[in-house]
Amino acid sequence: MSDNNPIDSADIGMESTHLSPVARRVVITVPARQAKRFHKKLKKSGMDSSTGAVQQRLAALCIETCIERFELKPIWGAVFAKDAPQPAFRLEQPFVITIDIDDSPEVEWPELSSLTFIRPVREITDAMVDGEMLEQRRNEGTRMELGADEALQAGDEIECSITVSAEGSEDPLYQQSQSSLRLPEADGTAVVFDIPAPDFSSQLIGRSIGAAFSITATAPETFFDPTLRGQEITLHITVNTAARIEPTTAEAIVEMYGSPSEAILRQQIRTALAGAVAADQESVLLTQVIDQLLAAADVPVPDLAIEMMIGNVSTNAAGQMKAKGASEADIQRRLEQDTDRIRQVATRLANRRSLIALLCKHLNVLTQEDELIAEIARLAAQQGRRPEDLRKELLANGQIQTVMQRVLERLAVSAVLEQAVVQDMSADEWINHQKAE
Repeated sequence: MSDNNPIDSADIGMESTHLSPVARRVVITVPARQAKRFHKKLKKSGMDSSTGAVQQRLAALCIETCIERFELKPIWGAVFAKDAPQPAFRLEQPFVITIDIDDSPEVEWPELSSLTFIRPVREITDAMVDGEMLEQRRNEGTRMELGADEALQAGDEIECSITVSAEGSEDPLYQQSQSSLRLPEADGTAVVFDIPAPDFSSQLIGRSIGAAFSITATAPETFFDPTLRGQEITLHITVNTAARIEPTTAEAIVEMYGSPSEAILRQQIRTALAGAVAADQESVLLTQVIDQLLAAADVPVPDLAIEMMIGNVSTNAAGQMKAKGASEADIQRRLEQDTDRIRQVATRLANRRSLIALLCKHLNVLTQEDELIAEIARLAAQQGRRPEDLRKELLANGQIQTVMQRVLERLAVSAVLEQAVVQDMSADEWINHQKAE
């Protein structure tokens, strides 16, 4: 007991029951006399001594004492047990909380030097720079509406209505009546409703306004609806209007960006393309590292972690669905129908986070403030925003931990790759290799 802490930790009672090898339930009791003394100390010091504040501070003290007493190293932290009475401070009564808390397991890691990873490599060619320059010129070009019978061609802008449904089902999951996109070359990939659609242009080039067709595509792992990630879905598309673009001049684009010359602007484009390729490469390597290590090492995840992630996934999915125009009723229906899929996604995310946390501990990987600042700056540059504004938003929305997790993942993967075997493969060959699997 001290002036700062009026409760002797030895006076706090704890009953611990193991829920699994990596989690336990602890009933923590602060005797009425000590709880009253705690309240009196807060009040005397001029701090907030309302019932809610006392409950919050007492609970934090109990959890801190629990971690110290049982020498726990939690990844996920403590949660109040849902099937037990919630903590409530009342004068002259003991303060009792029941928590579920995890502890880091001991993991038998494989020899990292025995692992092999493929690094897809793509050279930034002049043709790629030319293509991006043309897209910039089209963005600022002059548009001319096409007639009903005029054939569509690559580079045309179309406005279409899109319906998304699960493969083999006619029931619409999402609908968008006005979606604008530009037709890539016949062998290019269009992004339709945030979904890469390789066969999109080949279905439309040569056809005209009013054309309707359906294609099957795979929702990416970054898709806003977690229940559809990695799943085959069907896109139903109808072209409503179309316009042909007369690109503006390269000189106009140079002037618009304030670049000293076209050559310098093209170099800037090349650098931006290289950054995008590097980001894709990093994502591919991260997935490989996580998949191989999860297969090689036993990383148990507590139920409380999965339940946390289910809540996060559901909340995030609901917000994204609402942003895409889904009604509250449809959102609730989807979440209820897809509880199994949401649990699968949440379990995978929990496995990933646990693996990264334990791997960082194993490899002595720590994040520094400058690395977090650099990551925020990188994200801000991608969004065309000021880093300080993005940081404030991340802090306000409670998303700073998500950014920190990205930094940890990047550092952990780099540490693994330093010891593992890394083989380069052309990006196109890698894509074909993945399709074959």
